[in-house]
Amino acid sequence: SIQAFVDTSYGQVLLIKMGLLVPLLLLATANLLGARLGLVGSLRDHAGEFTGRVSRRLGLLVQGEVSFALMIFLMTALLANLPVASDAVTRKGSASEAPMAMPVLLEDQGINVIFGITPNRVGTNGFHLELLDAIGAPVRSDSSIIVQFSRLDQNISGEVLLLEPQGGGRYSASSDVLSIVGTWLATATIFTPESAPMAIDYLFRVADRTEESPNILRGIIDLLTGREPELDRMGPLVAPGSGAERGLELLVRSDVEMNLIESASECNNINGVITLLDYNAPDRMRYFVEGGGESIIVGDSQWYRRDDAAWRAQTCNEAFQFPDFDYSSDATGVRLEGDHEINGRRHQVVSFYSPGDDAEYWFWIDSEVGLISQLVMNVPPSHYMVSVFDQINEGDPIQVPTGPEDDSIDPHAISETASCRNHLPR
Repeated sequence: SIQAFVDTSYGQVLLIKMGLLVPLLLLATANLLGARLGLVGSLRDHAGEFTGRVSRRLGLLVQGEVSFALMIFLMTALLANLPVASDAVTRKGSASEAPMAMPVLLEDQGINVIFGITPNRVGTNGFHLELLDAIGAPVRSDSSIIVQFSRLDQNISGEVLLLEPQGGGRYSASSDVLSIVGTWLATATIFTPESAPMAIDYLFRVADRTEESPNILRGIIDLLTGREPELDRMGPLVAPGSGAERGLELLVRSDVEMNLIESASECNNINGVITLLDYNAPDRMRYFVEGGGESIIVGDSQWYRRDDAAWRAQTCNEAFQFPDFDYSSDATGVRLEGDHEINGRRHQVVSFYSPGDDAEYWFWIDSEVGLISQLVMNVPPSHYMVSVFDQINEGDPIQVPTGPEDDSIDPHAISETASCRNHLPR
């Protein structure tokens, strides 16, 4: 990519090598034109001082050409010992800039709500919200939108920001409300003339200000390509907290306890698309996608149907296994985000970064039994998922279709008050 020329050592050395090639070609051209077209004739027709002067000039051109060629060979040797740009990822302990855009689909309204923050760092930020219909066209801008900010570890409400309409279904505002590195919660409430207010929760990391000196070449490329500053991922957005050791202990315990359960249900919300899932140990799962179809998996066998159509069978490439929780094995940047109460039970909130998923996670872990009640997964700039677990060890056995026309298995129904619909329970 264009960005890799300035964001990786391989790209920077390649730029230098390309830059050296230009004067080398110019010198070679001068040698060609001078020696073959002009200087050869002069050397043949004249003698003495003039011939010596021309010879020295030709010698200098050749020396310059050789020098640039040697430098190019040096750059080539350096390139051979550097990881290629596609593999060279800068690892940072904290983010300098990490803009994101978190889309959520409100199925009942047929509206995509995209909430964006740039550059997403401590200090002044731009907050943007866009309303699009099911086919991506802007929704008319006659809504009022407010965003309330709070810190997750404080569990209290903070400043309220009014987003101004910009036309074309877009709203924006600028504010310095994000004043501390860590996890923030933004609740966007949309007031429309036609319906009741809609509220959506967005959970995200706020990075520190950049500690690097500005890169002029990168800035020029950003300007020409319209690219927003980005974080070189493969590392947590914020450094581990003081409770990292305790947080990792909770993660290890949650893996152990979740791997002992026999059944569970999950309400999964990926960018506003709701999926209900049921699990039975050791290898069964049934899921239903809102507005889509449903599927039943047992080991490496899968059945699926849409609406009232017949069941269809296929073989999976990999056998399904449940439970299979192993989040603690590659968790980095672990932080304790505080205590929260869900359904009258005390939970510890643990956040971490997973290099395997290149994602930030937040887990709500039951303090008494160590089970996960809900989790949030955020992959900036645009992948956002919430899962809520319930009916642990209380679910019914998952039935398997006896044939294509088996109608004994009732289809799922997703409630308008599904626990994961608006992301975080209130």
